[in-house]
Amino acid sequence: LNNRHLLINGNSGSGKTYCIQALILEAIKNNISVIVFDYTDGFTRSKLSPILLEKIGDNFESRLVKYKKFPINPFKKGTITTEEGDMEELDQDVANRIADSFAKVYKFKEQQRSAIYVAVREALKEYGETMTLETLREKLQESDNKSAVTVLSKIEPLVDYEPFLGDSSFSWKDIVEAKGQMYVIQLTGYTREIQLILTELILWDIWNYSIKYGNESTPMPYLIE
Repeated sequence: LNNRHLLINGNSGSGKTYCIQALILEAIKNNISVIVFDYTDGFTRSKLSPILLEKIGDNFESRLVKYKKFPINPFKKGTITTEEGDMEELDQDVANRIADSFAKVYKFKEQQRSAIYVAVREALKEYGETMTLETLREKLQESDNKSAVTVLSKIEPLVDYEPFLGDSSFSWKDIVEAKGQMYVIQLTGYTREIQLILTELILWDIWNYSIKYGNESTPMPYLIE
């Protein structure tokens, strides 16, 4: 299927997690790696099915983002596919993408979204791909836009955590080519809003990888629990 999206819904205790683990097991059996966004500690080794654990063996990695950070740069330019070939994103594209993500999670209105867009755009001009959430905060603090103050009040905890660790050695390719690895992005310990914005930004990085290297014969399943 070209569209492999799947939603599993049900009351507590109805078997959602068991069903998901069964799907993961089938993927692992077929040498397909799976990426898990875990909000509730439900996919730690101690809570996984013994059958799934036995099949995975040592091919299991979990990263507790609150303490280890996540090794990507959400402000890195991605790829846009056009009829003329693949093009690198412009500063404006990155600024729009970041502003949309923050506006969606924090329910910002248009003026607040605009404040983020301008701050990201200006920070990218100055810092390029060395931009961080801290430099975003600096640009918002310098802004004449009154909405920047309300934006800062909402995203301050996220910036204080500085959850990203730019690491050029990290690659989604290593996970995909591990042939049956279970890679858990552990987001416990954060508020719901921070969990959601981290998921948004990490998914954009996965999307950019899949645009460059993905194909139907090597699926890259991920689940959000």
